[in-house]
Order: sequence, then structure tokens, then C-alpha cells
Amino acid sequence: MFPLKASSNQRFSILRRRIMHAVACSDIDRSIILVFQSRALLGLLADQFKHLNVIAACEGESEAINALKEQRVGLMVVGDRLKEGQITSLGARATKIQPNLRMMAILQDPISSQRCTQFHALIADADIGVDEFPVYQGLMAMLTNTQYRSTGILELHTALDLATNSDDSSAIQLTSREHDILRCYSMGLTNREAAQALGLSTYTVQTYSSDLLAKLGVKNRQKALLKAVAMGISKIAS
Repeated sequence: MFPLKASSNQRFSILRRRIMHAVACSDIDRSIILVFQSRALLGLLADQFKHLNVIAACEGESEAINALKEQRVGLMVVGDRLKEGQITSLGARATKIQPNLRMMAILQDPISSQRCTQFHALIADADIGVDEFPVYQGLMAMLTNTQYRSTGILELHTALDLATNSDDSSAIQLTSREHDILRCYSMGLTNREAAQALGLSTYTVQTYSSDLLAKLGVKNRQKALLKAVAMGISKIAS
């Protein structure tokens, strides 16, 4: 997509020009709704999308649905941490109200991407700042009515494809407490937050976490979740 020898700033400028060209040429409504629990993230994204018409910044599903009922909207960017409601039901309800709506999801828990089939762009939150400008790539996908999946999402889907042929589940057995730690990973909890949720000390959670990563043979939480999916543990976030 970019010249091989282009610097990061040059690639960003190229992508911005292509987006502006797509905005100018597309007949899609340029209004956009942002739906995130975090007010700070809402402000950051509103600034990134200032070349579009940001008509609402919502914290939950009901607020977003009311905005969609009140006026025509072309684009919607949603997070998987909402003050109220769920990203999957919001996506389904939104497209019933406005069938031509194009949507992007930014996911702290990439496993939830399995249920976000109606979204044009799926971005793992961990990929922001690592991938080649995933939010802008996702915006381009919405404007051009194509699909974009960030690296973390693609890795997850690859793991899912391999899961049916994997025999790791018989080789590695997790304890109930290790399943608890995985669920905390999927919820994006820090060690301190996980300790509060599980009624344990932070040190104990750190120990369980280190043991779990070692057992799975991985070095970080995201790869632990990917490995767990490949092992066939499909209800981590239950």
C-alpha cells in the first residue's frame, strides 16, 4: 500500500491524502457517531475524525440508538467497553435502523470480534500505535465499503482456524483459577483490578498470571488469549 522506503510520517501523509480523496469521492453520508465508555477516548477520536461531521459522542448503546433514530448517519465507530449495552447488540440494532450504516469496532478484547460480523473494520486496541495507523485504515475501509482487520484480529482468526486441528487441549490442562485469570485478561483488567474481582492479593494474581503464561508458553496476555482460543477454550469471557 505504501512505498517501501517511505518513512512513517510519509506513509501517514499518504494515507491521510487517500482518506481525504475517498471522503471527497464517496457518496456516503459523512456524518459519524462515536460510541465509547471512555470520555478521553471519545475526545481523541473526535479530533482524529474532525474532517468528518461528528454528530454525537455517546457512552452507551441506548444513547447511540436514539441518535441513529433522530438523523441519518453514514459511519459509526464503537468500542467494546460501553457504559451501558453491548457492542454486538448495538451493531445489529444500528443496521436495522440504518441499513447503509458502515461501522468500525475498536476492541480491548479481540475475542469479541467473532461476534462482530457486521462491522467493516475490526481493530484490536493493542494494535493502535503498533500497526500502520489501524484507525485510519479502518476509516478507509468504511469509506470504500471494504473490510479491514488489524494484526491482532487476524492472528486471532488464524488461531481459530487452527483450533479444530489442534490437540493442545489434551496436552495442557488449566486449573479453575487459571481460567479465572484468563477471563480477567479478556476483560482487560490490571493485576490490581483482577485481585479485587477475585478476592485475592495483587501478589497472588501476579503469581498465578506468571504461572499461566509459562504453562501456555507465551510472553504476554494477548498471546495467552490467542493460545487459549487455539486450545478450544471458547467461553473465556463468560
